[in-house]
Order: sequence, then C-alpha cells, then structure tokens
Amino acid sequence: MVRNVSRLCLVALFAAGSLHAAADKEVIYAETSHLVYSQTNPCIGTLDLDHWIRWRITQMTDGSGGYHYNLHANIFRFRGYDPDTGTEYSGGLALNEALHVAANGMYPSEYVYVYNLAGLSHGPGPNLLMKMRFRVIVNAPGDAVVQYDLDSVTCIPD
Repeated sequence: MVRNVSRLCLVALFAAGSLHAAADKEVIYAETSHLVYSQTNPCIGTLDLDHWIRWRITQMTDGSGGYHYNLHANIFRFRGYDPDTGTEYSGGLALNEALHVAANGMYPSEYVYVYNLAGLSHGPGPNLLMKMRFRVIVNAPGDAVVQYDLDSVTCIPD
C-alpha cells in the first residue's frame, strides 16, 4: 500500500511539473526553406542538390530565471544528382539539441553544431557524406537566428 501511494505521489508531482513547463513554452524561431544549389567535389565533380530544411526553436523559463532552448531541425526531400554519371542521391536528417542560458547569462549566446548527412547512391556513383554546419545565435530571450551551410562533401568508398 505504501509503495502504491509513493508511486501515485511521484506521478502527481511529475504531472504538475509537466503542466507548469508546458505553460511557459514559446516558439521563438520557425522557418522552412527550400534550397537548390551545386557543390563541386573532387571525387565526383559537380553535384546538384535540392532539399528542404525545417527549423523550430522553443524557449522555456526555469525557476532560477534562466532559459532552456530546444532546437529541432529536419532536412527532408533531399535529392542529389550527378549530371556526369546520372547517379541520383537521397537522404534525410533530423536533429534535436537542448541548451541552457543561466539567469545571469551573457547575450548573444552562440552555438555551432556539425552534423553528417549520408547521401545514398541510386546508381554507379559512390555514397556521399555531407558535413552540414548549423550556427544558432540567441541574441536575447525570445530572439534567435539560425544560419547553416554545407561545409563539405566526401565520397564514401565501397
């Protein structure tokens, strides 16, 4: 009986904390972009790339006056094409990051993330590894900016 009461108290405490956290959650950045560009690579030459990226940053306050940020990005409908060989590539990437700025934290706060996106070959060309760099700048509470670029493309040997 005591064990069940303890579990019930923990569940009630967790639910109350979850309800409180959800109440002060705010989306401070949301963007969806369609990117089309070419990238020259020494192992395959020119690669035409076409993809979408969706960003969402939410901000929550904590009990000490600081802020928690949750970052979510999704690269989808990724397509690549090598015009020399006719090889098509596909792939996707989802990422989630969390960061905290203390109540006495300095703004702007800058964070850099590097992720690898695999470009899967659907033809005679090799698979690819694309290094994507994301730079998140929190200028002040409620104000964030995201910058991203394709850092490099390398071929993955068979």
